[in-house]
Amino acid sequence: PSLSSSVEKHRLQTNATNIYRLLMLARSQAINLNQVTALCPSQDQQSCSKTRDWSAKHILLFVDKNFDGERDANEDIVKISKLPQQQLVHYRAFQNKSYLQFLPSGITIIKMGTLAFA
Repeated sequence: PSLSSSVEKHRLQTNATNIYRLLMLARSQAINLNQVTALCPSQDQQSCSKTRDWSAKHILLFVDKNFDGERDANEDIVKISKLPQQQLVHYRAFQNKSYLQFLPSGITIIKMGTLAFA
């Protein structure tokens, strides 16, 4: 039992670190490109899903030219990340947004939000 709890703790830490790195990449891309970037869950790796449950999905990082939190055909994808199947991630934000955006200054547009891991 103690080995399995250690493995589970390591898995959660690794996945949290990977999400943190993705957040920092989105922030740095917004600053470097001097454009709004956004992160959102995606089933098809092309468009955003309108769910706050990011579990077992891809996460799109894209340049959000029209600031709507939706990836349009003319908006470049910077990175696509895949969350592990067994990882539960839920994003809760002010105004029930399912996406997270960074301004060119590096701050988020929706200032309050929580990513929960299980």
